[in-house]
Amino acid sequence: MLDLRRRDFLKLFGIAGTGAVLSGCGEPATRYLIPYINPPEDVVPGKAVYYATTCRECPAGCGMLAKNREGRIVKVEGNPAHPVSGGKLCMRGQASLHGLYNPDRFTGPMQRNAAGGFDPITWERGEAILAAKLSEAVRKGDSGRIVVMTDLITGSLRDLTGFWLSEMGRRNTHIMYEPWSYEPLKKANQAVFGRDAIPTYRLDELDFLISFNAGFLETWISNLEFARQYGSFHPISSERKNTFIFVGPRLSMTANNADLWIATRPGTEYAVGLGIIRAILDKNLAPELPAKGRAALASMVGNWSVAKSAAVAGCDPGLIGSRVRSRPHRSRRQKVCRGGSPSRDLRGPFSMFAQCNRNRRCRKSAVHRQIRRPLSDRLQPAILSYPGRQG
Repeated sequence: MLDLRRRDFLKLFGIAGTGAVLSGCGEPATRYLIPYINPPEDVVPGKAVYYATTCRECPAGCGMLAKNREGRIVKVEGNPAHPVSGGKLCMRGQASLHGLYNPDRFTGPMQRNAAGGFDPITWERGEAILAAKLSEAVRKGDSGRIVVMTDLITGSLRDLTGFWLSEMGRRNTHIMYEPWSYEPLKKANQAVFGRDAIPTYRLDELDFLISFNAGFLETWISNLEFARQYGSFHPISSERKNTFIFVGPRLSMTANNADLWIATRPGTEYAVGLGIIRAILDKNLAPELPAKGRAALASMVGNWSVAKSAAVAGCDPGLIGSRVRSRPHRSRRQKVCRGGSPSRDLRGPFSMFAQCNRNRRCRKSAVHRQIRRPLSDRLQPAILSYPGRQG
């Protein structure tokens, strides 16, 4: 048996550990250079290439620049030349890189098995199955139907999808799923302004803003664009005393930045709006309003009173009767925002219609001037190729 004392064992252990650490600090014995036999276009090893693209994490469609190294995107930032992002990018846009390299993301075609799961198949097999199913639907004629499901797409891609479906048959359908849907707003704009589109607001040109649960600093329409505009509308230190009022049930980030937060029961924000209109009509605070418009608003409000509105919303009637109604009629450029989940219920189109009517009657408001201008006039000439915000 080897006669090894404890002191000698510790010496050997220390020498062996030091050797292992030092060996890991050295360069590998062999290095491999893998040349590009057929080099990809615009790929120079060691040199980054930037591509202009559009963020798809929400419907806003912010322009961003993707930094590419050796065929892999390593960083994304806002495009300074884009009218929406203005060189900035929100946290969802920054996190899009994680979605791109998500290990659970499908890397190829998958086919559902009998157990309800998915099995990977080759591209050739997937294309053959797709072609066979499409041919079968075309042979059936009117009895066959093709449904294409996508996320929100606009511009030429949407036109191409619609053209392809129309050529394949008459009963084909294109379904777009969008978690942040603004259909009530689009329908209201269609009824008031004659355009089935989401408008572009200019918050930086307002002097009064009231939001009915529209979190424009969070997820409403284009939070990044509105955040930049809100900085000009409500500067920290300035002689410009603009007012922002938020009506909603939760003290969100948007509500926390308001001058006045009116806490309501969930889904009752519309009652506060009706109460404000009733207070303005009763006190004749908008004498320039034509008789036809006054009659339309009176018919819309009906028998709603300030007290009834406050009771339904669960707020202080003094906020509606004095604090809120005292400012809108004195403002030259004002805007009413309507958002949140209540805009998608049965009252959604009605409340959106009331909001659009209120904005239309503000002839000097920024929203009125923006929505009546063609979309191309609101984009910089150098970037007219970006898809219009029509969906």
